[in-house]
Amino acid sequence: MRKRGTIVTWNDEKGFGFIAPEAGGAQVFVHITALPRGRRPAPGTAVQYVEGAGKDGRPRAQDVSLPGGGAAMPALRALIVMTVFLLAVALLVALGYVPPLVIWTYIGASAISFLFYGRDKLAAMRDWQRVAENTLHLVDALGGWPGALFAQQLFRHKSSKRSFRIVYWVTVALNLALLAYLLSPWGRQFLLVLRYLVQ
Repeated sequence: MRKRGTIVTWNDEKGFGFIAPEAGGAQVFVHITALPRGRRPAPGTAVQYVEGAGKDGRPRAQDVSLPGGGAAMPALRALIVMTVFLLAVALLVALGYVPPLVIWTYIGASAISFLFYGRDKLAAMRDWQRVAENTLHLVDALGGWPGALFAQQLFRHKSSKRSFRIVYWVTVALNLALLAYLLSPWGRQFLLVLRYLVQ
């Protein structure tokens, strides 16, 4: 039997929270694995769930559904943004506007960033040693921001911490500014000089 309730607390870092049953009674523990993939709850969100029991015998929510079903999927949107951006950079490489090193840097750094975010999410849930935020920002600044964008939404990690998000978007802006510079006449001149020096 499905029950109704409201999310009263949610720890996005560790991926769990509690539901207040509509019918009253003790709050019910809810883990991120019981939620639809790609969805993130917030305090005050109405939910439906099946009540089970955890290993400690306490109430635990299972098969949780959120308003809007599965249509709103931030992870899918982030994947689309990442893919479109990388394809656009690949096109710029194919047209000769930027060297191949640019696309390979974005792909490599994005893969590393994705792995780092996934590792940090797992560490947060299991109380392991965390990946330093400065390390995440550094990889993002070196071109890993597309992979980070996807990882943040897929793993529901570092996507709501305001201070982290501000620095993250600064790294995105710096990346885009550098790419714009490379596409400008000054940037193209710089690339010509660089190619001459390398040869």
